[in-house]
Formats: sequence, C-alpha cells, structure tokens
Amino acid sequence: MPTLPNLTVTKPSHSLLPGWMVLALDFLVFFHASILSYFAISDFNFSLLASSGFLAGGILFATIATFSCYLLKNHLLSADDNLVQEVLSILRTLIVSTVMIAIFSFVDRLIFGLSLLPGSRVISIGLGVSLFGLTFTRMALRQGVDYLSQTHQVQKNILIIAHNASQAMSRRVLKNAGFPLHFIQAYVSENFTESGRKILGPPIYENLDELHKVIARHKITEVFISEEGLSLEEKRTYINACLQNGIHPSLLTPSNEWDINEGEYVLKKAVIEDYLTQEAPVEKATSSKKHFFSNKTVMITAAGSKLGSELCRQLIYQNPAHIIIIDRSEAAIADLSFRIKQLKLKSHVTTAVIDIRNKGRVRALFEAHRPELVYHAALFHDPAMMEVYAEEAVRANVLTTKNLSELALEYDVEKFILISSHQAVNPTEIIGASKKLAEMYVKYKNDLPSFAPKTQFMTVRHGEVLGVNDQSLQKIKSEVRNGDTINIHHPDTTHQYFTSSQTCKFILTASQIGKGGEIYTMEKNSPIKLVELVKKTVQLNEGKISTELKVHYNKHLQPKEAFPLFDERSEKLKRTHVPQLTRLQPLTENNFDISEKIDELEDILKNQDTLTLHKFFKSVIPAFVSDNNFVELSNRLN
Repeated sequence: MPTLPNLTVTKPSHSLLPGWMVLALDFLVFFHASILSYFAISDFNFSLLASSGFLAGGILFATIATFSCYLLKNHLLSADDNLVQEVLSILRTLIVSTVMIAIFSFVDRLIFGLSLLPGSRVISIGLGVSLFGLTFTRMALRQGVDYLSQTHQVQKNILIIAHNASQAMSRRVLKNAGFPLHFIQAYVSENFTESGRKILGPPIYENLDELHKVIARHKITEVFISEEGLSLEEKRTYINACLQNGIHPSLLTPSNEWDINEGEYVLKKAVIEDYLTQEAPVEKATSSKKHFFSNKTVMITAAGSKLGSELCRQLIYQNPAHIIIIDRSEAAIADLSFRIKQLKLKSHVTTAVIDIRNKGRVRALFEAHRPELVYHAALFHDPAMMEVYAEEAVRANVLTTKNLSELALEYDVEKFILISSHQAVNPTEIIGASKKLAEMYVKYKNDLPSFAPKTQFMTVRHGEVLGVNDQSLQKIKSEVRNGDTINIHHPDTTHQYFTSSQTCKFILTASQIGKGGEIYTMEKNSPIKLVELVKKTVQLNEGKISTELKVHYNKHLQPKEAFPLFDERSEKLKRTHVPQLTRLQPLTENNFDISEKIDELEDILKNQDTLTLHKFFKSVIPAFVSDNNFVELSNRLN
C-alpha cells in the first residue's frame, strides 16, 4: 500500500491498456454491431442476409469506424477519464464515423458505381448498437484492469466523505495514489438529495447520523475526507465520528496552494492543525476588490515569512500593477519570486533583499517605485526568544514601524497597514509591549493634523496563526509527545486558532474598507476548549505516547479566555459590515506625546539597559506586567 502522509498526487495521463488491443476490441464491437443491424433489417431471413453482402459491408463499416477511433485517440484509455468523459468521447467518434461513412458511400456509389457499404438504415442501427457496445466494453475494461492489477494488495474498505462536486475528484485521486476503486465501499454526502442512489456500485448515504452504522455495515478500515466545500464544523464532526470508531481519517487537500486553478491534491493523515481551523480559499478579484487593488503599487515587508508570502499569494490574484516584496532572507525572497512568476499573471514584481531597519535603503525603494499601499508584516513573534533579545524585538517592532510610517507620509502613500497580533493585548513580554507601542504610534501618525491629503494609517491585529505564532499549540504537542504533565488554568479555558490564509483574507479586506485610525481584528467563531484540544492532540498524534498523560487544572478558578484579541478595559468592539471582522474603538486617549517617547526609547536602546527598557514600557503601557521574574523583582526592590 502507498504511504499516506504527505503523498503528492499529480495528474498523469496514461493509457490503461495498449492502444492496439483497444482498437482490436473496438473493431469487433463495430463488426458485430453491423452484423446485428443486417439481421434486424432482413428480419433474420438468412437467405436474404446472404445475398446482401453483409460480410464485406460489415468489415468495411468496422474498418472506417475503427479508423475514426484512431484519429480521435479514443483508443487511449486515460486513467483520469470518468464515465461521462468516456461516453462523450465515444459520441464524438461515432459522429466522425458517420461523416466518413457518408463521404465514402458518396464516392463509392456515384463515382465508382459500387455498393460496398450497407444502406442508411443498417448504418444508423449499427452506430446506435456501437454506442452501447463501446460504453459497456470501456466499463468492463476499466473494472477488469483495476481488479487484475491490484489483486496483490491487501483489501481495504474505503469510505469517502465528500460533497457531490468532489466525489469524482476523490475517486481520481485515490486511483492515482494506487488505491483500486473496488476498495470504495460507500460515500457520505450531506448535500445529496436522493437517498438510495449509487456511484458505480457503492451506495451514497446522506445522513451523518448514520456514519457509525455505515462504518460497521461496510467494515470500513479507511476514511478519506475531501475538504473541498466543507465547513470547519462539518470537518470537525467527521473527524470526531471517525476517531470514535477507531479510524484515523485522511484528508484530500489541494497540494499547490499557489494556483487556484490547479487540479493536484495531497493525500495525508489528519493532524491537530486540520482539526483546529479551515483554510480560506483564494478568491479571484471581485468587482470591488479588482477596482481597489488594480493598477496599484503595493509594498510588503517580511514578504518571505509565512504570513507575508500568503499575503503576496492572495494579493497577486487581485491584479495589482506592481508588487514590491522585501525581506532579509535571500532564499525566502528567491522562492517567493519564483512562485509568483510561475503564475504568469500581469503584475510586475520587484524583489529587495534588505533589512528594513536601514532607512536609507528603504527610502531608495520608496523613491524609485512610489508605493500606494504598504503592508508592514515584519514583526517578531516568539516571546521567549525575544525576551532574551529584547532590544532586537523593540528595534524590529517599533523603530521599523516609525521609519516606514515617516516614509509613507513623505511619499504620499495611500494606505499604511500595520500587521500586529494578540500579543499587544495586556502584554506580558517585551515583544507584546513593543507591538502595542507600534499600534499606538500608527494611530498617532494618522491623527496628526494636516491640510492636504495624507496617508491613512491603520492596524490589523490577528490572533494565533498556525505556523506563525502558535507557540501554545506547539507547547501542548511537545508535552503530549513527551508524556509531560499539562497544566490548564481552567477546564473551560478556550483557544482560537486561525490559518495564515484566513488572516490574510481579513487583512486585505480591512485595508480595503479602512479610512484611517482603525484597529481591526478577527472575531472568534470556532473556539476550542483546551481540555478538548489536548484530547484531540493525543488522538491525532502520529507518534506513540509511552506514559500516561496527565492534565491538571483548577475548577475553583474563574475561566478566562486565552489570548484575547482586545482589552475590555480600554477598547470597545464595533461591528463592521464584513462578517467576523470587527473594529476596536479606544476608550481612553494617551496623555503623552508618543513621538517624544519614541525618541526616549531610542536613547534607552543605545545603552542596552534591559531593566530601564522594562520600566519605560511600564510607564507607557500601564497594562504591561512582565512575566520576567528577575525584572519584576528588580522593579519592586527599586
């Protein structure tokens, strides 16, 4: 059996049988169809049949029709074709055969005076019989090849869970991956409206409540779930049902996320990340988005990061005129540039391998290309690492934001979008405090008085993004693998995770509707309790857990939301017309000059004094309470 995890499935087009063998079978079908037509026309009168020249006519009819099959390459049975495609191919062949027979009959009778071909009635009946004969032989050949070529494999009973539009794709992917189609025992599709129908044998079940019975009735050993068209709740329900029946399901997901028209898929075992969230499909430019992004020059910092590259991927389909991608990593920029160019879209791409802390180098880019939209994604995310290198976190998160904001104003950028994160809410590390200060500075720049058109500054604050800042999930996965004790604040404590595709979709939408000064965030809509998260991590863990897993929590404490996206004490949520996208309204105003505070911060960074740095952030952000025990103890002693 083929291995499932990370198996990339392409779309090869190959013949199931040698072409000459298929042509020989087609000739026999056409010949017998013509003989049957002669019998029908002569009312099965053998003496009349013998005088009709049926043998020569049948051979000539079959020869012409078989030659038509060869011309249209209908004899090459592709593994990718389904029954509908096969019938359409046969119909095209019969139409061409009719034309060729008509031409031959005209030449035969009017020019040479012969009557080698049968009459029109015989030809019509013969073509009709050939349609059914060819369809039957094609189906028989496919089923026979599937069975004979896979008899050495261990029998697996497969259940496919897919919406109607995905069922044919699921069959093709499994076939290309080496699974015989006769392994498929049943389908489940909630969108299916006609109960009791079948797809080439296996029945379709429309009721999810019967999934347990279906698995038992057909002795299912493998379940494949097509993610196409499934909501997150549907996917979670299916995965839960499979796990309850002792089956670790596999997912059929697109393998090439960069091309929304590509037909390649990946067959992989479901992991905890698949359970937590759902990928947001890239949308082609709608009229409003196309109008907003088209003919614009867009700059993206940290474009080689996971979030930055996903932002490029989604933005490129909105038809901007020019994209400027910036990153310090040469390899990341080269890979991203190659992916964008492979799409062969109209947007021009400029790459820049520079450190955005070098204001002079960045100024040269602004001067040369005059960007109209700037997405600033170059922020550090790892709190533990950046607590050690606090000065670097501040320079990257605050000073680069300051430099880019000043350049945006200087070069009349239309919109400047700071991409922040949940770490800015009630920060407990320097990295979160620096992001909060960056948000405050962006708001300050937007509110500066001006008598001319100016840049609209705004912030998009995202939550925990898988593969970007999901340290809490990685910690739980590590504790599960190692069999360590897992401490949870309260059994009702919840987490919410997003994918990079979901996050970037909201970033682009927020930048489109924002007018300046806003902080946008994503609404939590599918939270998961930490206790359930630990349980699913264990069930979907690919490795073995050697020791008994222990989860500690205190029921007497008040449940709290893990990593909130806004501070209830200083911010108020306001709905927007975009579902799941909310705007934050500050409840209090700053009573100090942020510009002066940034100058003070630069002086502190020159001295590399960590204690003074923490005191500075505490004075600027009262909600900041450091988790660094050494710093907190020093502050109390002083």
